[in-house]
Amino acid sequence: MAIALMSKAGTVPDPGRAVSLLEQARSHLDGLWEENRSSYLEVWNLAKLHRRWSLLAADPAARESHRLEAERYYRTTHDLFPGHPRILDDWAAFALEQQDFGRALQLLDQSLAIDGNSSGAHVLRGAVHMRRNAYAPAAADYERALALDPKSVEAKEGLEAARRALAGGQGP
Repeated sequence: MAIALMSKAGTVPDPGRAVSLLEQARSHLDGLWEENRSSYLEVWNLAKLHRRWSLLAADPAARESHRLEAERYYRTTHDLFPGHPRILDDWAAFALEQQDFGRALQLLDQSLAIDGNSSGAHVLRGAVHMRRNAYAPAAADYERALALDPKSVEAKEGLEAARRALAGGQGP
């Protein structure tokens, strides 16, 4: 139920309705989390909820509050299940949205140390490198992603962009 509410909140044009949906999802997830403090899924979903909320909030103070809550819940999720690469990838995507490139790279390096065959993690790390104008490492990550998943559109497009930037003499 909470996931459906979170998804719907991202598609409704009315910000007030989106907040209402997120509040309902938070209430549901808070209840589940209170019932079972050892389950990483509820707290991970709370991290995702506050991540989404931080992107939708119009008020800067609310944005910051939800950003901090998302960070807190990602930490708790990681503490409950430290070896889960998808949690690290999701947390890294959040760090990238916050333009915390160093943190995003750190999390993705941890994820890839656990599962080096994750095309998605390589694509995401390539995107972080692109945002840092580090085109050669970006190209290497996109190439690895394509070797793992030759059908990845994101990897193909990222590799093309990295190669264009390198050919144009941009970045390292």
